[in-house]
Amino acid sequence: MLMTAAKTVLAVPAVFNLYQWLVGAPDCHRRFLAEHVRPQPGERILDIGCGTGASLRFLPAGIDYVGIDISEAYIAHARRLHPGRGTFLVADATRVDFRLEGRFDRAFAFGVLHHLGDREAAMLLGNVMAALAPKGSITTIDPCFVDGQHPVAHFLARHDRGGSVRRPEQLPSLFSAIGQPDIAVVHDMLRVPYSQVIARISRT
Repeated sequence: MLMTAAKTVLAVPAVFNLYQWLVGAPDCHRRFLAEHVRPQPGERILDIGCGTGASLRFLPAGIDYVGIDISEAYIAHARRLHPGRGTFLVADATRVDFRLEGRFDRAFAFGVLHHLGDREAAMLLGNVMAALAPKGSITTIDPCFVDGQHPVAHFLARHDRGGSVRRPEQLPSLFSAIGQPDIAVVHDMLRVPYSQVIARISRT
């Protein structure tokens, strides 16, 4: 009951932002973008499941940013926080044709795939890959289960709002229609013990 109530409260943008700050998500965003996504000035960037636009502060100036999220409340909050910084769209990323927004040099999904079943996750990845420019890339990060992980990390993953927290070896099957991703597991990107899997694939 307590965990259900907590998940419901996190749907409120201000509460979600506070929780993210408490666990150290802003620094996790910064490191994920700098070390794994590596966006460059002048590029078109697609932020899938952008939430309240938290990643924007860590992106370089001069990018063309598009953020998409299924939550109207999150998108409304993002538009208020970041006027003129980019385009924010309310849409289901598993169904939208991203090519209508043009080609993207890089796309990333911060904590998205574990909210989707295998079929929906594969659909999203296929949709994004189709909208990437040549040599464009998509990078994802999600909580995961791994052998020997810290009990706190296991507890948080088990009680995450997403119902599809996976093991790293399950990730390649989601990408199978578009290629073989590079996979990395990290445990030190939040203030609390937390295991995350990062997957990256580029369009040839």
